[in-house]
Amino acid sequence: MTLRKNLWQLKKRLTSRPDKAETPSQAHVLYHAVGDPDQHGGMQTNLHLVSQACFHAQLRTLKDQGYSFLSIDEAVALPPKPGQKVCTVTFDDGYRSVQEIAVPVLEELQIPATFYITTSLMEGQPLWRDKVRKVIDQGWEAEFLDTYAQQHGPMLKEGENFYRHSKAPGTPSKQVDEALDTFLAGKGITLASSALYLTPDELKESPLLTYGNHTHRHYTLASLSEQEQAEDIQAAENKLKSWGITPSRVFAAPFGNDGTYNEATFGVLKDLGYVGLASCGGKTVRNATFEKRFGLTLTNRFLAANEPALW
Repeated sequence: MTLRKNLWQLKKRLTSRPDKAETPSQAHVLYHAVGDPDQHGGMQTNLHLVSQACFHAQLRTLKDQGYSFLSIDEAVALPPKPGQKVCTVTFDDGYRSVQEIAVPVLEELQIPATFYITTSLMEGQPLWRDKVRKVIDQGWEAEFLDTYAQQHGPMLKEGENFYRHSKAPGTPSKQVDEALDTFLAGKGITLASSALYLTPDELKESPLLTYGNHTHRHYTLASLSEQEQAEDIQAAENKLKSWGITPSRVFAAPFGNDGTYNEATFGVLKDLGYVGLASCGGKTVRNATFEKRFGLTLTNRFLAANEPALW
C-alpha cells in the first residue's frame, strides 16, 4: 500500500469521526460489514469491515456512557433533550454478515438499527464498483480508459487515480457503469453478484430493525441528472415495498461524503416524501442551505473503525 493511499485513508477516518475528543452528544455510527476479513473477500478493514469483537465492544461502551439508542427516524423526529446523549446505528449496502453476526449483538444489547439496502445487489446484480476493480485487477485499466475516451472523452487528467476518480461527482456513474458492461462483455466476462449480499427472502423481521433506501445502483448521485436520481431512488423504494418493507423516511446517500449528493438530491427526496438524508462527510454551509430550503434533516454519520473504541 502506498504512502499516499495510507494518508488518504487516515484523513478519511479522522474527518469522519466526531470533532471532539470527549464523547459527543450525538453519535450517528455507520457500519458496512461485520466479521472476519477472510470471509469477506479481503474487504478493507477499518473503513468497511469491523470485527464482531470490536462491534460488540463499541456498542457496549456507548451503553455504558449513557447513550440513548434510537432508530434514525426517531432521532430525526425527536430532537434530543438538553443533556441527552443520542446514538443511532446504521449499516449500508446489504451485507449478509450484518444479519448473521451483527444482529445477534444488537438483540443481546437491545439496540435498534437501520439497514440501508442497495436493492440491485439483492437481486443478484454486481456492484458497479466491482466492475472497476475487475478491470484494474486484470490489468485492463489503460485499455478501458482509451475505449471510454474514444466514446465519451477523457475520464482522467494526468496523475488522477482511476479507482477513486471513477466515482467522483464529475464522472457520470451510470455512463461509466454502462461502458464497463460493454467493455467486459467484449472480454467475455459477465460478473455475478457477490455472495456477500443478502437476498430479499433473507431479510429478517425484528422489532429492532428497520430498512432503508440506499438507491438501486449505488451511483454517485451528484453525477446523475435530477431525473436519473429520481429514477434510481424510486426504483429502490419500489423494490423494498415489493418485498414487504416500509422504508425508513431517512434516505442514505451512496458514498455519502460532501459533493456526492447535491441540491437536486434534496429536491427529489422532498418530492418522494423523505424527511432526512444520512451522509458521512460533515455538514457544510452549502448543505445546511439545502437542508433549510427543502425542510430535510441532514444526519452526519461517521464510519466506525475496526477498533474497540469509537473515539
